[in-house]
Amino acid sequence: MPMHDEKEARKIVQESKKKKYVRGPLSHLNYALWSVLYRPYAYDESLPILLPWFKYHNGNDDISRLNRAYIKQRQADGTWILRLGLWPFLTMLRMLRETRRHWAMVSREYGVSLGRQILDQIKLILFYNLGPISYYECHLFKLKAGYEQHCRETKIFQLLDHVRPISKRQSLDDKVAFIKTCLESGFPVPQTFAVGLAGQWISPFIPKTGFPPPVDTVLKPANLALGYGFELWEYRKEHDQWEREGDMLTREELLERCKSKKILYIMQERLINHSAIEMISPTALATARLVTYKQSDEKIHVFHGFFRMGLGKTITNTSQGELSSLIDLSTGSLLIARRAENAEFDHHPDTGARITGLRLPFWEEVCQLAIDAHKKYSIAFIGWDVVFTPDGPYFLEANSGWGIDERFPILKFFSAYFLEALEKEEAETKPLRDPMEQSLRKLAWLSTHLAKKE
Repeated sequence: MPMHDEKEARKIVQESKKKKYVRGPLSHLNYALWSVLYRPYAYDESLPILLPWFKYHNGNDDISRLNRAYIKQRQADGTWILRLGLWPFLTMLRMLRETRRHWAMVSREYGVSLGRQILDQIKLILFYNLGPISYYECHLFKLKAGYEQHCRETKIFQLLDHVRPISKRQSLDDKVAFIKTCLESGFPVPQTFAVGLAGQWISPFIPKTGFPPPVDTVLKPANLALGYGFELWEYRKEHDQWEREGDMLTREELLERCKSKKILYIMQERLINHSAIEMISPTALATARLVTYKQSDEKIHVFHGFFRMGLGKTITNTSQGELSSLIDLSTGSLLIARRAENAEFDHHPDTGARITGLRLPFWEEVCQLAIDAHKKYSIAFIGWDVVFTPDGPYFLEANSGWGIDERFPILKFFSAYFLEALEKEEAETKPLRDPMEQSLRKLAWLSTHLAKKE
């Protein structure tokens, strides 16, 4: 993908974040301070050193080993001394901010007093190296034990950086390449009408005559996340045009809109929800995120899944306030749903339809699809976005950086997989000391390379 494409993508995200944080007469100064001083350290709550009274200081279990590996990893970036100095100040700020945001709801809904919330946070900070954001996002106020099994998704991302080489990560996160792989392998994906960039069509997705057909159409960027840049254009038969937020475009104008974008854009058919789930996501296409892991013996497992539902929007993303529900992997049934502000729901707030206990359609087929698709990639962990339509399940995309529902005790299941993947990655990248072995490996690589050329 062209470099200017990546720069434009980052610019769009930065501008969107700037709009979110820039307010008031000193807004630009506030945003600058937030960007330079706070943002680099805002998402890592943990103390970057191992204290002797931490619960995992000497433990030999997988979770303890994983937490020690995480601290070692965080010390390797060279900024841990600065983060150590900022940690007390930032932790106090987080505690004040998060408690002010959530204490009333937690007290009302779960019967946990303000005093108990403060004491719990102090205990987690001192003995588990877990901060105030983790306390509320992971719903640790509902637990009396097992705190060490939980973590925020930012920690997962940082851990994954050690077991997913950049080259493999980029090939997986390239949405256009993913669509090609699915089409070649026979995996179901939405019909793609065209892919455009900076006035040109990208092969092989060059629009045919009469494309797009007279159906609702989606435009989405190929390299942005969190729903940035998503556009839904609804077909109006009476005008033979497509409408979005009052704007009307002809077929030629819609194609030109896709092609003229400064970043890579994909034009696809709009999918609709299966009847079994349409009442719990009436305005948006609901998506399930399934996470698979490929072990060293090539066995693949689905070990985490959550389901995202819409609340008055055309996209589902939990970072934008939508609903998220954990999935019981053994049955495909939904557990209690949660919104971004940590409120929980048994029923959908807009429709009243019951969420808890609802079984997703095609569940066994979806799990097998994710396992079969993972066989096409050598990367250890993949997060699959799947939708459930009247015609069956479809892949939307695959992610090397997959999110989690923080209420799930992810480390209970993830730590053993991660430690295995870390050991495998270190073994593959560790410099060879034996010159003879180095020469033999280079010779084997050269033979394979020449054979491929022939």
